Amino acid sequence: EQTNMILGKTNVKGPGVIVTVEDGEKEVQASYLVDLVNELKYAGAEAISINGSRIINASEIAEINNSYIIINGAKRIASPYEVKVIGDQTYLTSILSLKDSGFIDKYTSDGLIVKLEQKREVQIPKYDGEMKFNYAYEKEEKE
Repeated sequence: EQTNMILGKTNVKGPGVIVTVEDGEKEVQASYLVDLVNELKYAGAEAISINGSRIINASEIAEINNSYIIINGAKRIASPYEVKVIGDQTYLTSILSLKDSGFIDKYTSDGLIVKLEQKREVQIPKYDGEMKFNYAYEKEEKE
């Protein structure tokens, strides 16, 4: 059960935050969402989703022709971007709110609209994509 939770194969819920990022004077780019996900992971996020798509270690957030963003190779998403996060609310809020270097301050001053709310319970769906390895395989151990 623990392994499936870590891999993102189960629906999960717990305390956390919801960060909403939307177009303002500037449009949200895929790289901004990648920055946010990395900052959340650094802050100890246990589970993350963007607009209902679970983010796992193998997730891709990409921009196609500067016109739209896709997640996990297929799902097209649009502003506003609702990023749900499970983890320590205080620490997540603190990291995101750092003056001049935290995601909120950095991207709000850059022309985006960013909102943060703490929630007693955040629900994040399981990863719905296929998990497979094309090149890696299990190595047999010598005895």
